[in-house]
Amino acid sequence: MYDVCQWATATLAVVFTAALLITGQWFIQYRLQHETITPVVKIATLTPPAASRPLWSNVLPRNLSD
Repeated sequence: MYDVCQWATATLAVVFTAALLITGQWFIQYRLQHETITPVVKIATLTPPAASRPLWSNVLPRNLSD
């Protein structure tokens, strides 16, 4: 009787482990197929050279009453 209980417990553990492996694989495949995220691409841009900008472009207006 004791051997039957051990065999049943071992069989249940093997079946449970196999079920977890199979459903985990199904979940990963589903997530890869249905939840794709588009990659974000950032493009670096340079400011134009200082000669092409007006001299006053970087100067903030001052209050004349000071």
